[in-house]
Amino acid sequence: MKADLHVHSKYSKDALTSPRSFVKSAQKKGLQAIALTDHNTIKGWKPVLEAARGSSVQVILGAEIKVLENQKTSGEILGLFLNEAIASGPVEMVLDAIKQQGGIAIIAHPFDGVRHSFKNLETIAKKVDAIEVLNARVFSEKANQKALAFAQKNELVGTAGSDAHTPIEIGRAFVESPAANLEELQKNIRKGKIVVKGKRSSVWVHVCSTLAKTRLLPSW
Repeated sequence: MKADLHVHSKYSKDALTSPRSFVKSAQKKGLQAIALTDHNTIKGWKPVLEAARGSSVQVILGAEIKVLENQKTSGEILGLFLNEAIASGPVEMVLDAIKQQGGIAIIAHPFDGVRHSFKNLETIAKKVDAIEVLNARVFSEKANQKALAFAQKNELVGTAGSDAHTPIEIGRAFVESPAANLEELQKNIRKGKIVVKGKRSSVWVHVCSTLAKTRLLPSW
């Protein structure tokens, strides 16, 4: 199974991908599974599931959740295989909420200096299921290299995702696993039975994100 584990739809304020394009792009890239991880919202779950009905693409329900420390964002956690929304809050609260739902907690883009990165990464790493070692949207490949080295040093499962905010980015980074369905994929991620593949997107994709926030560009 080929799965992109970090993808945004138009329901993230800085993304432009419609539910229809979300599924069509996944199919075009040969993905069998794709994780919907909008920023602190699950509004896209229903429309994306409807768009995927009858297709070859299985949708992993998730979210990218801001972790707060003293009311300021200190990092972000990907929650996968969720069944309800999780609010921003202290890291312990976020991780407990993911665990209670039987979900998988992944540290997102841990060394991307442009976006929020945990200062106490080693402490948090002991409490998560995996860490993202290939994020296609990091500004420097060194960020991914550091994440991979950190995962290896701390014996953490490494995952990959495009972090796509537009349809063309979907599938840029992904994992492959000998799974036949989402249940098996979830188990394989926990056990590290996945292979990370892909590469970084052009830095120009960030222009689309900036314009998306202004809503000057329509979703497609």
